[in-house]
Amino acid sequence: MAEVMACPAWCSEHVDPDPSEPGDEGAHFGQQLTIVVPKPPTLSDDQSFVVQIAAHDYRGQRETMIYLDNPGRGVAQMTEWQAKATVVNLLHATELCDSTNPAGVGCPIWCTEDHDNTPEDEPDTDGNAFHASAPMTVEVWGPTSTDTDVSVRVVALDSDRSRRVYPELMLSGSHTPLGIAEACKIAGNLLEAVDLCADNQ
Repeated sequence: MAEVMACPAWCSEHVDPDPSEPGDEGAHFGQQLTIVVPKPPTLSDDQSFVVQIAAHDYRGQRETMIYLDNPGRGVAQMTEWQAKATVVNLLHATELCDSTNPAGVGCPIWCTEDHDNTPEDEPDTDGNAFHASAPMTVEVWGPTSTDTDVSVRVVALDSDRSRRVYPELMLSGSHTPLGIAEACKIAGNLLEAVDLCADNQ
């Protein structure tokens, strides 16, 4: 019988090897780091984003991964560098939001997708419009079916002569508006998981 590898220091839940799977030596899961996003205007319920480090031991080798999960709406299994790239995208989106004038008129400089319901042959009397930046996408792949690209973009909604600007996180085709603080907290949780991966090497 092969010697079972020791649990990593961050392991809070250990799964024993599956005797029906030759070479399987068990799995490890760290604590779930959860950020709750209060009910966005476009969704019916509060949303949560869970970051969790995990590892699977197989034939003397350990594969470590980081999960980003929006329960019921999408999950991504990422490597360290994919998690780092997602952090960069989240923080860049918050910078774009901070630099966008909330009283601005017309398209923000980052806008690549613009929707205005006013017909072209009529004057724009209400100022209502939707603006979105190009998605900043991290391609994600792995050994399970939880693979999905992770995208972040900036959105601005013009309504009643005011502008609301926010980052939007996209998993498995779902779109979740975030506050600046929530985007930064998700980025912080991803970085914490990355640090745990580094400590495990």
